[in-house]
Amino acid sequence: MRSHLLPALAIAFALPLQALATTPPVDRYTRVEGLMADMEQVTPNTAESAYLRLVLAGEDGTYHVCIVANDPMKVVRMTGRYLDSALTVAHGEFSYFHANGRKESTGVFVNGVKSGQWVRWSTTGEQLATKEYIGLAGDALNDHLGLSTTAPTLNPKRERDVIVMSF
Repeated sequence: MRSHLLPALAIAFALPLQALATTPPVDRYTRVEGLMADMEQVTPNTAESAYLRLVLAGEDGTYHVCIVANDPMKVVRMTGRYLDSALTVAHGEFSYFHANGRKESTGVFVNGVKSGQWVRWSTTGEQLATKEYIGLAGDALNDHLGLSTTAPTLNPKRERDVIVMSF
């Protein structure tokens, strides 16, 4: 069943994932999953899915992922690595591609957070924008931007002065 994916694998992993010098044998794949049109929801039947997510367990403990269109052309739509087998923590260089195969955007994730410069291109290959990310998320980002404050609290050991007034 997986042997028909070999041409797509050669295209998908040859350039975007320089860590793989040659196309890996199909039996090394951790899994092949069908995805719905949103490229996120897994479908139970890969034959009827819009995309295929090819997952390869790397020797470094990361999971190399390639999403391809589930059609005869097998156009690559995304390549990247994750730190976990559930594919929730993106880490390393990611590339996204338009349906015509041209690069849509590229950049780096560090522990699930965009970091450094990300670049976007049009479907014709014209560079549209660049954006710089500082690589901080949540509370760390708020602290960096000066948006976090700590509410003052009472010191439980401090005794209060009591003033007694008599009339």
